[in-house]
Amino acid sequence: MLSDEIKALYQEMILDHGRSPRHFGVLEPAQCSVKGVNPVCGDTLELYLNIGPDGLIEAKFTGHGCAISMAATSLLLEAIQGRSTEEALALIEQYRCMVKGEVDETQASIGKLITLSGVKAYPSRIKCATLGSHALKTVILSGHSTTVSTEDQGSDI
Repeated sequence: MLSDEIKALYQEMILDHGRSPRHFGVLEPAQCSVKGVNPVCGDTLELYLNIGPDGLIEAKFTGHGCAISMAATSLLLEAIQGRSTEEALALIEQYRCMVKGEVDETQASIGKLITLSGVKAYPSRIKCATLGSHALKTVILSGHSTTVSTEDQGSDI
């Protein structure tokens, strides 16, 4: 169980990333992009991605939405910058499992993304927290520009 001080720190980090997301803007040129939509909450984003010859990722995003959606995408892109696609996909899976409550946050090695561990207590916010990860996973696996919706996630959320 997290202490009240840690919870307050995590909440402040989420608000900070929600107000001032990192890696925000258009990546030009971008090899591919993905539009992500959460019709329930109204969150929308466009994620731009480049994968280098050695598999290292560079990504940015634009969009608007609730603090959880913007913070989750900001923190996720911060975490995957310079990682290989395999490392990024593994991190996305660990994050998804933590947000859904399938693994305890102490079992996930996901860096600052742990700040979103409390989302599991609010099932209606899980789609907000996973929009960016769903979009990123989709574009990494497909390798081309596409559109995704949280309503397409099915058992992924």
